[in-house]
Amino acid sequence: MSEVLLKENEDYQLIPNDNDGWDIRILQGDYVETVFNYDKVMAVEEEGKLSFNFNVVSTPDPDLTAENEGLQKFVADVLYTLIVDSLKEKE
Repeated sequence: MSEVLLKENEDYQLIPNDNDGWDIRILQGDYVETVFNYDKVMAVEEEGKLSFNFNVVSTPDPDLTAENEGLQKFVADVLYTLIVDSLKEKE
């Protein structure tokens, strides 16, 4: 998993969706205005890693898909940030 901490409302924005969940809008970088959400996030205990799937909800780039490795890295960085922030809140 990545070790990059991003900043909410600077790098990304959480926005409620119609399914009682959250979408995430990218606010800066190569994927500005792309909106995605996480499908499944699972712990792979044998490897000590997290596995996740995500969906691209909307994007200004008609060729951008969830298979894009740069987007996958950014989405991983957001997930890492959300987990770290959540753990800090519980302290």
